[in-house]
Amino acid sequence: MKVFSHNSKNYISINGKDYFLLRGYQTGYSRFIFVQVSGTTSLNKEDLPGSDWNVIKSLQGKQRIWTAYAKRYFNYEQEGNDFKVGFLGVSTQGSYFLALRWLCHKFKHQINLDELSRVAQAYAENNKYNHHFNCLRDLGNSNIEMVVFECSCSLEEQDLQEILKGG
Repeated sequence: MKVFSHNSKNYISINGKDYFLLRGYQTGYSRFIFVQVSGTTSLNKEDLPGSDWNVIKSLQGKQRIWTAYAKRYFNYEQEGNDFKVGFLGVSTQGSYFLALRWLCHKFKHQINLDELSRVAQAYAENNKYNHHFNCLRDLGNSNIEMVVFECSCSLEEQDLQEILKGG
């Protein structure tokens, strides 16, 4: 997968096929984990870099859209202590909100949705920071960051409180 620009818009070439890149996110290892594209040529599972990818086809008006993602980053039911989970909302604040809501649900922690939204906004505006969150810049045309929650240790309620405080 190779991103290229034309007339100030970003496109992507996947397996020799060119698409308009709505959204695209890479890990720190320059491996794509999520792409959302539109175009006239179908995007097939065989075009993607691995067998652990899913492809969803949708229509928006007459525009065909394909959303493809590496399943391992979007498994919200995983157990254990080693997490690397991606969250993508309609805004960067929405991405943080989804990540924080997932954490609260996982810990069975009750929180007011307005408060959760305020915490998500503070993270999105860089007023709060926690080393478990990694933002991935959009290589497409949406300018919305994906939030990846990473943890390779056992999290406890105290850790969740620190995350909600932004520490």
